[in-house]
Amino acid sequence: MTPARKNAADDTGIVGMLVVGILCATAGLLSLTAAVGAAVPAVGAAVNVESTGVGAMFGYLFAACFFGLPGLVALAGVRRTRRRARAAAGEPHPVPASFAGTSSMPLPDGPGLPLRWAVAVPLMLLAAFGPWMGALVLGTWSDLAFHDLFSSYVDRPRTSFGAEFRENLATSWQQALLPALVTAGFLVRRHRMASWPAACLAMAMVMIFFGLLTRIAFDADGLAEALPDIAFGVAVIWSSHALGGLAEHVLSRPIATDVVASGMEIAFRLPRQRARLRVQDNRLVLDRIGTRRRHRRTSTPRVVIPWSALTDVRVEEQRTDVSWAPVEGRTRLVEVPAGPAVRIEATNQTWLLPAASERVAQTIVTVITIRARE
Repeated sequence: MTPARKNAADDTGIVGMLVVGILCATAGLLSLTAAVGAAVPAVGAAVNVESTGVGAMFGYLFAACFFGLPGLVALAGVRRTRRRARAAAGEPHPVPASFAGTSSMPLPDGPGLPLRWAVAVPLMLLAAFGPWMGALVLGTWSDLAFHDLFSSYVDRPRTSFGAEFRENLATSWQQALLPALVTAGFLVRRHRMASWPAACLAMAMVMIFFGLLTRIAFDADGLAEALPDIAFGVAVIWSSHALGGLAEHVLSRPIATDVVASGMEIAFRLPRQRARLRVQDNRLVLDRIGTRRRHRRTSTPRVVIPWSALTDVRVEEQRTDVSWAPVEGRTRLVEVPAGPAVRIEATNQTWLLPAASERVAQTIVTVITIRARE
């Protein structure tokens, strides 16, 4: 396995293990809390546990072990993998003496990181917790539809939307732990914010999907009458992803010295394709390659160039259209049309990346050169 492919596999594995670990650990923590609530009435009333007694307690404990143990194993694996990677690569990654990159484009000072975070954090909270509130709205609609459907069998007065929503809010607050944990994780690792929009999209799809299922299940008029609810769910998912992207944009744009000097991740989308370049504090990452091997789809890898392997970065003018494969044996290529491009050379690989304009290409070279020489 080449170093580029090994870095790609390691990085993709860490992300997958981290996602599985957070989801399973959250489910295990909720189950453990419910087990305590089943045995202790005061705790059960606080966390709204309906099933109590010894039998319910053992059931919750089984669920806590079923979900929690794999989550802890996954999180421990992430920690071990990252520790081995840091030990093998060495921290920090000094740029080699042969590095030939030069910074020729002056950058503005920028508004400063405190102002950027003051704007970004409210956007992050809206993007993370908006789908939870949207799921509560869908759940409230489902409860009202359920009451209407069985009103002839259940002697219960019809409640208003506001009263039902407040009741669901009081009994379903545990679902907010997922966005709270994910948001806290990104705030702790705030130098890796380029993945925040994708995390918001994943959380929104998970929370809204189950809300839509219950809403459609209790709709007495069929799927056609549930189309407004589906439209509402899609709007919530889109809004969460858009707000997440706006938060990431605020933290990295405009590209200025405050962002470059801070080590905040700066992502550059390649024109007319999913691939993007992520300039991090200790390396370059090319991800969203979206590769295929023959007829079997594989996980989307990423290739990495640490500063210690970087030898040159420069702007080039491509005369013809070219394409190249970031990973050997894959059919999905990076397309480089005629025009401005950035050539990044390392000891074991070379990247040729298209740029939307000459100015964007110069900005990429400047950011990489400054980061590599820090």
